[in-house]
Amino acid sequence: MSDPHAWNSALLGYPISPQGAHGFVRNLVAWGGGAGGPLSGVRPWAPDYCTAGWQPMSHFAVTGTTATAEPVLDAIAQGLQQAAGS
Repeated sequence: MSDPHAWNSALLGYPISPQGAHGFVRNLVAWGGGAGGPLSGVRPWAPDYCTAGWQPMSHFAVTGTTATAEPVLDAIAQGLQQAAGS
């Protein structure tokens, strides 16, 4: 999203990019998704937030009137598999 927003700051090891978002979500879920982990759920930004102002924070790409899930959503399943030791 355009400045000024505090969440526009990259974290060490997680650039502001599709790859950075994927790595962050995967590692977050792996850290907190294991048995007894502190994370009870993840709610990714949904297609209903694909409007012009919020679209950059959505995990969906919009083409015309169709929203398509971005690869970062696969990171949730990958993080759970990592937490389970798969």
